[in-house]
Amino acid sequence: MIWTKAATAVGGVHKPSTLAGTASQYFLGTANATTQITGITADGFSVGTGTGANAAATIRYMAWKIPVYVISISVSDGTVSFGTIEAFGSKTTYSTDMPPTGDVQTVTNDGPNTVNVNIKGKNSVGGCMWTLAGSNGHNQYKFQVCNATDSDCSAPPTNYSDLSTSYQRLFSGLGSGSSKGFHLRLVMPTSTSCFDTQDVGVSIQASEV
Repeated sequence: MIWTKAATAVGGVHKPSTLAGTASQYFLGTANATTQITGITADGFSVGTGTGANAAATIRYMAWKIPVYVISISVSDGTVSFGTIEAFGSKTTYSTDMPPTGDVQTVTNDGPNTVNVNIKGKNSVGGCMWTLAGSNGHNQYKFQVCNATDSDCSAPPTNYSDLSTSYQRLFSGLGSGSSKGFHLRLVMPTSTSCFDTQDVGVSIQASEV
């Protein structure tokens, strides 16, 4: 958005980025001009011969630009297989449950800006559905996450937080080029009418700080 105003009786003009071509608009109730502010460029703006933007008199101007906030993250390796777990059972991605090294998931900030990283779970996908909840029950399971970079994830459920179907904070202020890891813990339903494979994945989201 550009505003210009001559230090004379000539009316001021403005040009928003949504106004195409060489057109600009007077602050007065009149038709668009094509000889005032004629364009918005990479490093400023261009003007025509109109005295509202280009004159021997002093021209005052104001310009605003919405910054582009680039966000790009990746998760590796991005896949976890919990295998077969009995009812009431639980399993983490820590090395004691998935020897020899575990299956920690790593979030890397591939963009130029610091970001916050959020995570959410989901109701399972399969022949029938398990509901994600804060406690396990019939066809109801828990999914938990532990910050493997900043916390000790070796003694679940200590340092493991319950996931829900809404995003919650996983990492705050992850800098450009930085990485942090997390472990997951699956707590099975107490009983189930689903006897096929269940998909209990998570979604990772990055947001502007």
